[in-house]
Parts: sequence; C-alpha cells; structure tokens
Amino acid sequence: MVYQEVIFTKDECDTIINYKDKYHSFLVTPEWSVLKDTRTVYHEVQLEKSWVKKYNVWDVPINEETFWFYDRIYSWFINVSGVKIDKEIYFKTEGAAHKLHEYQVGDKFDLHIDRNEDNLDRIWNLGIQLNSEYVGGDYVCYNQNNEEIHISKKIGNVVAYTSDTLHEIKEITDGVRYSMVIKLHSWELIKKDKKTLL
Repeated sequence: MVYQEVIFTKDECDTIINYKDKYHSFLVTPEWSVLKDTRTVYHEVQLEKSWVKKYNVWDVPINEETFWFYDRIYSWFINVSGVKIDKEIYFKTEGAAHKLHEYQVGDKFDLHIDRNEDNLDRIWNLGIQLNSEYVGGDYVCYNQNNEEIHISKKIGNVVAYTSDTLHEIKEITDGVRYSMVIKLHSWELIKKDKKTLL
C-alpha cells in the first residue's frame, strides 16, 4: 500500500529546504572512499556489489525548530494508515534526525528496497516532495505485481509505504530535486502484547 497526499505549502517546503544551510552535510562513508572530483559516494560495505549512491544529504534533527513538520507528517501517517507511533519516545530520542536529500543533474538512486538484513527493524518509509523545479527524477514504487506507482511531484506531497517496497529515483536531467526522507522503525511503534500493530 502506498499513501500520498499534499499536506505542506510551498513556503513550508522552502523552509525545510533551507535547513541545509544550517545543518551539516552527511556522508555515511569514510572520506577516503569518496571519488575525487565527483559527487559519487561508494559505500564501503557495498563495494563488491558495485552499488552506488549519488546525491547530497543533510541530517535534519528533531528539535524545537523542526518539530512542526515532523509532527505533521507523523500525525498524517497515523491518520491514513492506522499505525500507532510512540511519538513521545521518538521525539525525545537524543540525536534523532532524518535526511534532506538533494539530487543534481546526473544523480539517481537505483532500484532497491530499504528493509534488508542490515535494517530489519526499518518498517515504513515516509517522504516529503519539497520542490518541482527539475526534469527527470521520477519517484517510482512497484507493487507486488511489479506495476509502477508514480509518486506525485506536487510540492508538499507526502508519501508513505512499507520499507520492503521496491522503489527508485530516476536520473535528474535538469534542475535540482529536494526531498525529505523519514525512516520509521519497529521500536517507534506502540506495541500491544509485545507485538507491533503491523
């Protein structure tokens, strides 16, 4: 199941984009593994699989300044999915942050799923479409029948789907694409009789 709906205004999305000027960029790999004179990041663990992630990323923490948009997307998700999130615990977790992504011309994210043997507790993917001034960069999910589900490029559109859903970001051919990516883990869900509500 893929949920999506516009819940943020353009001005609000611009505010989120501008957090990149306040928070530091984030590399999940050691600096030596970044190829010189390129923006391509090779992930050390994945070198043998020739897996490449190519885009810029910033960590945007959950704090008093950013709480407004995190709370809104979590509340929206709870409402449309019926999944109960223990926001009280998560919002007080020290160091809690999610990723602001910037894709420039030539950037893409190949077909993949986000729940794997290294991320078994990742349950849901949530995201915010922050701008539309770019060409290419289609965000495509695939259902169990391998049918394409296109995520809207409307500014302020939010999306949610389970982390075992196959998806990709096509190559940007013009402009710059910004999006906010939020990972929802099993430990963030309210549990009943030691079982999650999923």
